[in-house]
Amino acid sequence: MKYYGQNSIEVEVKSYARLFVEEILTPFYIFQIAACLLWMVDQYYYYAFCIIVISLISMILSLVETKRVIKNYSFPFFFLVFDDYL
Repeated sequence: MKYYGQNSIEVEVKSYARLFVEEILTPFYIFQIAACLLWMVDQYYYYAFCIIVISLISMILSLVETKRVIKNYSFPFFFLVFDDYL
C-alpha cells in the first residue's frame, strides 16, 4: 500500500474591502455605474439614485454571502489517499 500524502486545499479568506473591490469591478457593476452616470446627465436623478441603492444592497448581500461561504471552507480538510489496487 502506497501513501501519497495529504490532499488538502487552503482557501484564502479575503477582507471585506478586497471582496468589495473585486465585486464592483465586475462587468455588470461597471455597466451599472456608467448607466447611472448617463441617467444623471439626462437629469434622471431619482432613477439613478434608486439603481445605485439597489446595486449597493445587492453588492453588500453578495459580499456577506461570499464571506460566509469562504469562512465555512477556510478550515482544513484532510484526506489520506492510498493506492491499494495492485
